[in-house]
Amino acid sequence: MVDMVVYRDEGESVRHSHNLYTMVVPHWHLYATYPPFAAMLFTWTTLVPLPVLRAVVTCANLALLGALAGLSFRLVGWPGRRTRPLAVALSVLLGVWLEPVYTTLRYGQINLLIACLVLADLNRPDRARSKGLLIGIATGLKLTPGVFGIYLLLTGRPRAALVSFAGFAGTVLCGWVTLPHSSWNFWTGYLYDSKRVGATWIVDDQSLHGALARLLHERDPGLSWALAAGLTAVVGLAVAARTARDCRLPRAEAWGWSARL
Repeated sequence: MVDMVVYRDEGESVRHSHNLYTMVVPHWHLYATYPPFAAMLFTWTTLVPLPVLRAVVTCANLALLGALAGLSFRLVGWPGRRTRPLAVALSVLLGVWLEPVYTTLRYGQINLLIACLVLADLNRPDRARSKGLLIGIATGLKLTPGVFGIYLLLTGRPRAALVSFAGFAGTVLCGWVTLPHSSWNFWTGYLYDSKRVGATWIVDDQSLHGALARLLHERDPGLSWALAAGLTAVVGLAVAARTARDCRLPRAEAWGWSARL
């Protein structure tokens, strides 16, 4: 559960007012890579002994896996309410064998939490005033969910998109107020340093950046990865938005969510 240990050390850095992004986790030589807001939320992990924390995080991730299944069933409207609890239980039992879930459990990651925040927001009615807020908070934790704010905008829900952007801005502001020095370092420098999350060319890097590095046999593929990523983002958002707005397609939101993933 090495990622959980990193989160815990980030929480320690916040508690003791240390520089968050010069922190190095011994043995694995890993750095903090998430925004300051995430580190603020990790402070509670420092109050729990590591063996207990491992059990708590594992149980929480299993509960989140069940919540993710329930939210997914709600979005697609299947199965019926009477059989849905059984379907959720089976999803947890079988879902732990999926590689992304297994990896999340093994490393103690927060991916299931982020997925639940985004999916819970998409399940809310468009008329809800705070729709988009959970996506904004999820973006404050790991940045990547911010694409769903753009998705809301492209699918004709500007208010929800603005709420998501405002929610994200609120997390950034919290970080600046609480950790001004670390926030400055992150938003002006460390955010753009991909080497902090590991070597680009190793198989662990499943991004387009890493894939191109391996295909081209280069440690750094230069601007080619940025062009590929930009094209993928544009095409992916276009397909997701068009799918979600297709009135002829049953459960269009679920298809749009899947296309965006």
